[in-house]
Amino acid sequence: MCLRCIERPPVCVDTQSTGCTTHTGFFKTLIMHTTDRRAFTHRSTCHSLAFPCLVALAALIVGCSSTEPAPTTLTGVWGGRMAYVTPSDSFAFYLEQSGAEVRGWGLFYSGAGPGSYTHFAGSGAVAGGELTLTLTDVSQNSGIFAATYTLSGPVGSNPMNAVFAGGGKSYPIRLRPARPAASDVGGTWALASTTGAAAPAGLLDTIVVNGDGRAYRHREGDDVFAQQAIWSRHGNYLVLDSSGGGLLKDSLLISATALQRTAVTGSGTRTERYSRVSTSAELP
Repeated sequence: MCLRCIERPPVCVDTQSTGCTTHTGFFKTLIMHTTDRRAFTHRSTCHSLAFPCLVALAALIVGCSSTEPAPTTLTGVWGGRMAYVTPSDSFAFYLEQSGAEVRGWGLFYSGAGPGSYTHFAGSGAVAGGELTLTLTDVSQNSGIFAATYTLSGPVGSNPMNAVFAGGGKSYPIRLRPARPAASDVGGTWALASTTGAAAPAGLLDTIVVNGDGRAYRHREGDDVFAQQAIWSRHGNYLVLDSSGGGLLKDSLLISATALQRTAVTGSGTRTERYSRVSTSAELP
């Protein structure tokens, strides 16, 4: 199975953060930059203004074979198609399993077009060979009034014949582990240099790309955030869809030895270049 995305100009608009709230939760964050300072901290989510980063992750395409070896853990990115709003809707979920406990977040992409997506987050457990997750629509940003859903299905099989339910309706979805084919982008990347418009003081950025579709990013300077992400490759671009806060969507041009990001700021266009500092892709 592969991850594909709809190509758009890889230009993002930087914004300034207005504040930061630290949360203590299931996931830890890992701060790493060119010196690879691997110290764990609490997860920090900063809320910035929305920006039109014109790259969208599209459907997770189902593999050709009807069955594949079952994974030994749910940790990783799972995805599949689901006839929810349109026949071409898709779903991707970043899961982490610890014993019977499973937590994570997901993205639902509507075939209605780029930008038609929803963020979910939640937790659940595996009991009696069955996964049950309770999810909240965090993209609504409406607190206790946010819509809730469930995702359930038998574990130990690939694909997982799951059911997504909400609003009194149930929708079948066949989930498979995501296996992006672009192994050449795996590892740890750090911002090495910038050209063009002046970079803010203390600009640092680290991106970790894991082979199972998961990614992690920590950025400081123009915005401060540490977030998990789902990655994919479309053509010559590495595409990141994040768990929330900071840069929700971003893309970087892939070259033989570097990644390159183009940012449009109030003072002009800045080109940011990233070097691979390690082939390791250790996620926090």
